[in-house]
Amino acid sequence: MSEFSADLNNSSLWHLVYQELKEAPNVTSLGGYIKLPPFEVPLLLSSRLLIVQTASTIPAFKRWKWAGYLRAFQSIKGIKTEILQKSLDLNNAELIELPSFASTYSLILNSNGEAHWLRNLQLTIYEFTGEVENAITVTRDAVLDIKELIGG
Repeated sequence: MSEFSADLNNSSLWHLVYQELKEAPNVTSLGGYIKLPPFEVPLLLSSRLLIVQTASTIPAFKRWKWAGYLRAFQSIKGIKTEILQKSLDLNNAELIELPSFASTYSLILNSNGEAHWLRNLQLTIYEFTGEVENAITVTRDAVLDIKELIGG
């Protein structure tokens, strides 16, 4: 993570921009499921900072911990170019910092084929709307405070 300064603990500067729940249909009497389709966020984002939260019901005796890869894409000279890839844990909220050169970007969480065992997954994204200035390193405590603000 690069160095920056921002008022991350001000809850009024975080806005919900996307939330979707996907459930895999049961397709066999033996309990087989169709893989979840990718989450394709249907808007372009511009904030440098996001909180990305995943939630899933994990069956008893299972130790599932991984939700998939979050990928950010920016159009550069008309070519869809990946600018970030981040592994996301299940049932967790993470602070994601986009590269400072990213003006607008799209997001995809691809669990299809990667986390094929998931029966349901909710993806929630908050966008930081405050000022971000290069100055200091954000600490782990700030991330924990942010998680408390959103109930994660």
